[in-house]
Amino acid sequence: IIPDLTIKSLTSIKKHLPKSHIIVSTWDGADVSSIASLCDEIVFSPDPGDAGEMHIRELNVSKKNNINRQLVSTREGLKKARTKYSLKIRTDFIVENLNFLKYFGKFRQWDSQSDLRLFDERVICAGADRPWLKPFFPYDFLFFGLTHDLLNLFDIKLMSKEEAAWFPDHRPINLDNYNYIKGRFRYIPEQHIFLTALSKQKTDIFNFVKDCSDVNCTNVLLSQKALIENFVVLTFKDFGIYPLK
Repeated sequence: IIPDLTIKSLTSIKKHLPKSHIIVSTWDGADVSSIASLCDEIVFSPDPGDAGEMHIRELNVSKKNNINRQLVSTREGLKKARTKYSLKIRTDFIVENLNFLKYFGKFRQWDSQSDLRLFDERVICAGADRPWLKPFFPYDFLFFGLTHDLLNLFDIKLMSKEEAAWFPDHRPINLDNYNYIKGRFRYIPEQHIFLTALSKQKTDIFNFVKDCSDVNCTNVLLSQKALIENFVVLTFKDFGIYPLK
């Protein structure tokens, strides 16, 4: 069943981007009758399922790791895009303005020798209003950029069952950091996306971040350089797109 939040999200896109080609990527068998008039194309894919429990918890709290669903749905949607630029947006976000457009292409200096540059143009993402305590962790809610750059980010291998259930079978690199996260995954989903995409350019990138608890001066500096080379990181206010939840 398509939730009301999706209808609100699509309505906001049509209001502020009336000439855009709206692609909704969903699962085989989904009832999309309520949104058929709000989008231009609907992509159906087999549901890869969740990757198990997200966290190790003492309480009866269940949250599924849906990283592979995000990867499949985003990748298949972007493959259908025929426009030069794309906005990847979760369907529980609404567009309030197009402020993000003034930041695209604004910063054009790069380290020409860097093996951390993944894109032809820096991609706009959210997350500037949070502390950067985890290396290689851009928010995965929103991305705007060249379509082929976004596809490069999301056309990656899925998280394996072994990596989704890495803990508690393995010892964290830093137990104190891990006790703050208490995840089952080896890498936080956002880290999995960015690190796996970066590994296309820098094949030894996983040597610098052994797991989600691995935070040190070397990989934090490398992470900052990778983020600078690839993204313009905005607050939700500067982006002009906000979560409804």
